[in-house]
Amino acid sequence: MERLFISTHSHLFLDRAVISNNWIVTKVGDLVSTRQATTVADLHQLQFNLLGNDFESMFLPAAIVLVEGDSDISFIEKMLKLTILDRKVTVVRGDGDGGIQNKIHFLESALGPLETSPFRDRLFVVLDKTHSVNKQRLVQKGVREDHITVWTRNGIEYLYPRDVVAALFHCTPTELDSFNIESDPIQINGIRKSKKELAAEVASAITSSSKVDAELASLVSRIRMACEGKNQLAG
Repeated sequence: MERLFISTHSHLFLDRAVISNNWIVTKVGDLVSTRQATTVADLHQLQFNLLGNDFESMFLPAAIVLVEGDSDISFIEKMLKLTILDRKVTVVRGDGDGGIQNKIHFLESALGPLETSPFRDRLFVVLDKTHSVNKQRLVQKGVREDHITVWTRNGIEYLYPRDVVAALFHCTPTELDSFNIESDPIQINGIRKSKKELAAEVASAITSSSKVDAELASLVSRIRMACEGKNQLAG
């Protein structure tokens, strides 16, 4: 039986009906090797590579972060803009953990099952402590467990730079400990702010030199690595 092999950089030549008809060619130094595609994930990754290995070239964000509320969006978006300067990261509100599952369902409808999608390595979920019980449900939906962040304290407000929050309420960072920062609105020294207002003001005030909470720094680091394609083989 005669066989025809085509070497190409075009995704249009991929055989989607018979996955094993596709081969992946890799060059490391002077060594060239080939590997037969065997799974749908192989096919999706191969197609992604042929399209440039860059979501932004396809008018998609380099990464997506699903969060629970507006406060999370304002603060996390600003932190990402300050720390990941050259990549587009989209922060999406899920309206609680149930809403986050709906957003994941939407992504699957648009891009296919997460388990076999190149976007799986670029998707992150952030949950408040009180919603951590549903973490396993998200893993079952295909979200990487190491890409799900559950804050150790209940609320994004605990991650704000304390000096910035203290300045907004005209108090010292130490005095913040005696107030309930989880309430909405938050009232300190006669100054009253909704959580949404506080998030917007904190986001406006922080700079690249602002102190970053360790939990947030860890999340940002993982998102940066995903944008650079450094964690695609993990998990």
